[in-house]
Amino acid sequence: LRKKGILILITDQRHLKGVPLEFFGKTKMSPPGPATLSILTGAPIVPFFAMRAKDGGSNIIIKKPVYTDNLTLTDNNIENITLSINKILEEFIKENFNQWFCFHQWWK
Repeated sequence: LRKKGILILITDQRHLKGVPLEFFGKTKMSPPGPATLSILTGAPIVPFFAMRAKDGGSNIIIKKPVYTDNLTLTDNNIENITLSINKILEEFIKENFNQWFCFHQWWK
C-alpha cells in the first residue's frame, strides 16, 4: 500500500473473530483488518461491488472512499471505521438484494 499498490479484502464473509458490530439489526463479528491497515498505511478504504450483468459479465460499482487520515490505532477508531464499512455493505445489499448470496450462516 505504501508503494501505491492495491490490496483487496473481502469483508462480507462470516468471521469467528473480530469486532462485534451491528449488521442488519444483529451483532456480527466484523473484520478489523481494513480499518487497521488503512490507519497504519494511510491508504483509503475503497468499497466496491461486483454485480452480475444481464449479458453474463460483471459491472463494478465503486463507492466513495473511507478516509482514515490522522486517526490513531485505537479500538474506538477501528470500531467506528468498521461500522461505517458495515453500513456501506448493508446499504448495497438492501438496494441489490438479488445480487448477494451468503453460502454460510452468519447468525446462529
